Amino acid sequence: MATSVASWFTGSDGYLGGVLKAWDAAYANACALAPSILLIDEADSIPSREKMDDRAREWWTPLCTSILLGFDALDAPGAPEVCIIAATNHGARLDPALIRPGRLGRVIEIKPPCAAELALIFRQHLDDGELPDLDLGPLGILALGATGAQVAGWVSEARAVARAAGRPLRAGDLFERVAPPDRRSAADLRRSAYHEAGHGLGFERTGSAHVVQVDLVQRRDSVGATSAVPGLGPSPTRKEIEGLVVALLSGRAAEIAFLGEPSAGAGGDVASDLARATTLLAGAHASLGLGEGLAYRGAPHEVAVGLTLDPRLLDAVERDLARLGSEALALVEANRAVVEAVAELLVEGRVVSGDTLRALIAEADQTRAARDGGHA
Repeated sequence: MATSVASWFTGSDGYLGGVLKAWDAAYANACALAPSILLIDEADSIPSREKMDDRAREWWTPLCTSILLGFDALDAPGAPEVCIIAATNHGARLDPALIRPGRLGRVIEIKPPCAAELALIFRQHLDDGELPDLDLGPLGILALGATGAQVAGWVSEARAVARAAGRPLRAGDLFERVAPPDRRSAADLRRSAYHEAGHGLGFERTGSAHVVQVDLVQRRDSVGATSAVPGLGPSPTRKEIEGLVVALLSGRAAEIAFLGEPSAGAGGDVASDLARATTLLAGAHASLGLGEGLAYRGAPHEVAVGLTLDPRLLDAVERDLARLGSEALALVEANRAVVEAVAELLVEGRVVSGDTLRALIAEADQTRAARDGGHA
């Protein structure tokens, strides 16, 4: 059975006593149905008491305590066989007491599905008899980066389009949901192609990530993407962090190298290339002990937010960004043929696999080696 903080509020009068009774009822029901599984959905709605003010902490502590006591009671001899699990998109917000051993002690991060898994999810959401002979592999490739929920939504939307047209579902209905027709101008499309090709090259050349796919598929929050598996370990060096920053700046560098100037595509929000690069460098200086000083001033994202309040730190980060931006530009210039080839493939087909990118890099290296050897 499933429960949530929201259901405890809506199923009661909303006062603390009523909310406690709603939680107790959900817990008692799971125990009565034992052996059973109790899912606490959107578990970050149980806020961390460490981050509350005194007034909020006073309200939430009785509820948190009741939940923790419920967990602990299930470890007692003869306790009902109830497995409690929780789901959240914001694990960092959980109260530390919730995820201690013996409670929700095993935290499992579920990463976005790969292309093959996405193809299987598409098949799962299609009804029997819907497109039985369609190879869903290409659809999974186009959808890379999506979640299972997004796939379900795309299938539902495609079905609605077919229903409105009075016909069965077609493959094109699905493809148009996942990769809508690109109505950008040829110039904008080529700029995006250079940008993503620059990222792909940067990640591979610096070794900061293993590229899975480069694409120009328009999504809700982007007009293209470079999907890559990060190569940084849990304790990166300054050199490794700077390599990742060079890769993040290589998209902007490719625009400069091929078009003469950058666009605003590298910035604009907290997930942008410039935001990520700034956070990495600010963290190196004032969080990770990899800068000129050793003082810890907060987590990397907290340090980045406060940059404007510290002119010296801001100046250090700006100098690093300028230096690494120049390195990114030099990297792109040294690999113009690869970036150009990847960009052309993107303009033609919208998707380039990581294997194709690496093959183009290897081919360029062989050509360079043969040329240099011939000049020796």
